[in-house]
Amino acid sequence: MDPSSTSTAVRSALTLGFTCSGVLAGTNIAISLGIIPSMLQLPKSLLIQQWRSLYKKGAMMAPPFAAFAFANLTYVAYTLYHSGNKGGSWKGIAIAAIATLAIVPFTIIFAHSTIEKLMAASEKPAALSEEEMKDLVQQWSNFNTMRSLFPLFATAIGLWAALA
Repeated sequence: MDPSSTSTAVRSALTLGFTCSGVLAGTNIAISLGIIPSMLQLPKSLLIQQWRSLYKKGAMMAPPFAAFAFANLTYVAYTLYHSGNKGGSWKGIAIAAIATLAIVPFTIIFAHSTIEKLMAASEKPAALSEEEMKDLVQQWSNFNTMRSLFPLFATAIGLWAALA
């Protein structure tokens, strides 16, 4: 993509898309690799309260970031394609848009049952032993780390396509 022949709107959307996907990836990685290990040292009752709070805040923040990144990157790919740029840059940016949004089906398919178990445990902590609770939080953290790879890949492939 030649920056000198690209409109300010396209460059701005590209910047916003990559920023949102990068922030989403970085936040999820920080939660899984930085925050959760510390939380696993907490007693069961405090662990589940902290996990629920963390999850609810993330559930409010992550979808808008993913949607905003998807919308901006889709706009850029669409604009590049329809401006006669039939080279590879629009394809890479379209792949980045899809990769950012892929976090949603991954969560539904793989992490949903773990999330449901943890939410139920947050209502009735006595239903699980401390070991079971910590195992579920660790399992959720593992899924969250895997989820972070989608927006990370989106940022990397999209930047590669934009700079190619």
